[in-house]
Amino acid sequence: MPNNPFTETVFSHLKKGQTVNIEGPKGNFVLQEDSTRPTLFLAYSHGFAPIKSLVEHAISLDMVAAFHLYWIIPADGEHYQSNQCRAWADALDNFQYTPLTASSDEETQLKQALAQVVADYPDLNDFEVYLAGTDSFVTVAEALLRQHHLPDSQCHLATVI
Repeated sequence: MPNNPFTETVFSHLKKGQTVNIEGPKGNFVLQEDSTRPTLFLAYSHGFAPIKSLVEHAISLDMVAAFHLYWIIPADGEHYQSNQCRAWADALDNFQYTPLTASSDEETQLKQALAQVVADYPDLNDFEVYLAGTDSFVTVAEALLRQHHLPDSQCHLATVI
């Protein structure tokens, strides 16, 4: 990206073989390692990437009592790592995976897909919930889940393009 300080440093100042130290993660979309609540992961389309990272982290820590991944895709999309998700479900007693495909206009399709989540979990007061997807998905999902008693402190959001 032109006129970006990071881009300028990488392409103009770094030398081949030079060590680069990176510190992370930063922000609020990190696994709440001290929580003992069951966890819901809701990914829409490419929001699966940050959710996958959190699921893998939770698996490596072996500290989540129960967790459920819902991966929602638009009608023209695909669950490109569904085999991985099914493998987690097969290998872990405390992990569930539900692939969902949405249809019709975007807001309606998101509400229809999210209806399955709230049907499965009508009261979210005792859950940690991680949402990742488009801005519209995060907005629609957050509003719907808050209607089902999801506290602010237990709702973790990431918007992806």
